[in-house]
Amino acid sequence: MNHKYQQGVILIGVLAFLFLIGITVTVSMQLSGNASSSVYISEYSTQALFIAESGLERAKSRFSQGDGCLALARDPATGYHNVGTGGFAVLTAVEPAPGYCTLSVEGVVNQVVRSINATIRLDGQSNLVEHFPSLADYSANWTTTSTNGLGAVGWGADNCPIAICTTSNPASGSLVFETNVASDAAIFQAGVKRALTNPFETGPAGMSGAINIAIKKDVLKATALTNEVYIYLTDSAGGFADLIFTDLRRTTPSKRWEYINQVLTFPANRTYDGISIVVNLAENATPRNNSVLAQIDVLEILGTSGTGGALILDWSE
Repeated sequence: MNHKYQQGVILIGVLAFLFLIGITVTVSMQLSGNASSSVYISEYSTQALFIAESGLERAKSRFSQGDGCLALARDPATGYHNVGTGGFAVLTAVEPAPGYCTLSVEGVVNQVVRSINATIRLDGQSNLVEHFPSLADYSANWTTTSTNGLGAVGWGADNCPIAICTTSNPASGSLVFETNVASDAAIFQAGVKRALTNPFETGPAGMSGAINIAIKKDVLKATALTNEVYIYLTDSAGGFADLIFTDLRRTTPSKRWEYINQVLTFPANRTYDGISIVVNLAENATPRNNSVLAQIDVLEILGTSGTGGALILDWSE
């Protein structure tokens, strides 16, 4: 009896031991699986962050090469740019001030997403921005010149639509050059100039940058004319007037507003302290009274140092 009892106790002990071993192995496997999964998620997360930073670098490079801030948004239009095992997308871009851009960039690897919010700015920006907000501002800051009195320079109520010029000041009006309808077969030559609020130096390496401008040309009659708009930056101490923008396109009736972006290259060792806008508006002899005008609303000139490009001011997740 005692022998059988002892065998039963031993069997129960062995079964209990095996049960405990089974539980231990199961728990251990679960913990190992969870740990392995956590390691993979952590690795994917790190990769996604690096890829998001790649997207930020792409946006910064485009910004320094002259692309406007708002043009950086939704890059690509759908999906992601592929990078390694994942991809990135620039989701939003907001311009808090000229020469600055606040971005939201997303990186993804195996459905693990990391997001970056960052503000970048152009290094060494010239800080010249004109939205022509009012007649008072125009009168106070710009000097008007006219070579022949065959037209007028002033303000018009028409302004570049927000749909075309997202940085336009709504209902601000625009700077208008217009010929005198009685001056047939004549050329109206005029300009405006002012000192820069913040003069800037291009340095020994020169400087690159961009110009954004909203411009409109129109003519009363159906005769296409070649009318000229020039913009200069001036260095009064050095005696330089460097041409940075030219529009020689023909003027046609009811021409719409256009928002133009061009990359600039500034010469070395300039100290720019002024700006001039000059027009030559030509009227034909026939048909008569074909008043011609040129309008400018938004004018932004941004410069970046030749080596610096755009800088990342801050970023966060």
